Amino acid sequence: MNGAQQGSSKTGRVRNLSAIYVGYTAARKAALDKGVLAIFLVGQGLSNGEIGFLQTVLYLSIMATEIPTGIFGDRYGRGLSVTLGLLCSVIYCLGLIFADHFWHFVAVFVVLGLGRSFVSGSDQALLYDALKADQENQQFAKIEARARAVGGLSLSLAMVAGGVLAEVSWTLLYLIYLGLVLASVGGWSLFTATGAGRVEKDRLQAVRDEETNSAQEIRDFLFRSAQGRSFALAVLGIALVSAMVAPFYFFAQTTMVEYGLEIRYVGAVYGFIEFAAAACVLLSSRVERLYTFPRVLFSFYVLIAIAFFCASLGSIGMLLVGFVVVVLTSSVFDVIAVHYLHRKAPAKFRASAMSLASFLLTLLIAFGFSLSGYLVDLLGRETTYLAASVLCLVLMVLIAVVTGFGRLLRPRTVLRKGAS
Repeated sequence: MNGAQQGSSKTGRVRNLSAIYVGYTAARKAALDKGVLAIFLVGQGLSNGEIGFLQTVLYLSIMATEIPTGIFGDRYGRGLSVTLGLLCSVIYCLGLIFADHFWHFVAVFVVLGLGRSFVSGSDQALLYDALKADQENQQFAKIEARARAVGGLSLSLAMVAGGVLAEVSWTLLYLIYLGLVLASVGGWSLFTATGAGRVEKDRLQAVRDEETNSAQEIRDFLFRSAQGRSFALAVLGIALVSAMVAPFYFFAQTTMVEYGLEIRYVGAVYGFIEFAAAACVLLSSRVERLYTFPRVLFSFYVLIAIAFFCASLGSIGMLLVGFVVVVLTSSVFDVIAVHYLHRKAPAKFRASAMSLASFLLTLLIAFGFSLSGYLVDLLGRETTYLAASVLCLVLMVLIAVVTGFGRLLRPRTVLRKGAS
């Protein structure tokens, strides 16, 4: 086969891989209950304190299982890990249909957390490995952005539909959601049946052939290499701001209801903004080419601080302005952050490294949910949002100092050349 034919074949493989991955992501992201989950739980007789506890349980479950599931993915296959995670989502849908006691909900959220851990980073790691095998890993950010854009569109439509279905039947909502989860299982099975599956088999065989101490290698990476220190500092910067963004996104739905919006309109607001975010995420590869990761990180902190300040002004209009800023900027930042971390993590234990990152992220988000709930009760929503705005700016300054004003976070290679 000559060079032109090989190039054409490789391009075809990448295009096929991308299409399947995007389809899988679209089905997996179609969370019908995301815009109305808090409202559903209130309707089941749960108090705000119990709902907050469920969110804490969810993140503690993720935190407790992140590292073990990452190691599982590295040792036994990232494809299998994602499949198990999707099956946990099946249990989640069925569990919410039949749950009729608070502790039933607790068990369901534990399973959901386990499922998220199994999926966390493993699907992206397998995509990255498959692209890298064809020396096309520079395409990762573009494909991931496209997948998130389509996934965001899928989520926006699902949230609008969820708001409508919630007023018809919660059982119907979760049965349809179950069907979408099963569709994502089928999409993932197709993805692993392509070249990604072959790359995964080769990687697993190499792991079996080489007996090494994975835990020691990860420790050496994090604490004895410049690349590992960059990885760890980036994770810390990402996790701190996420610990403020995640609770704001979740509890904004109940705040909107308190401001007088009907449930169907809350779902529509979430759906519309997620649709806009799906379009914005396509800008991530362009932003990544134009600006270094430290500049993107610090800019994100500033924008989130502005968003919280807007929300603190105490009107539905300014709350929506802040909400829009948070969702749209997060959609772009998330893709850039994930690509940065994948470039920093060695292929051999990439899933484990990403699970460690997710572990810290989950720990801080769980703490963020508890702290935000406490502060809202103590200070009120507006004062809490104002405090979060100030905290964002303080954390940005601290991270800038610790990282030498971003010097320790800069990639060792130029992204435009598709390195690492």
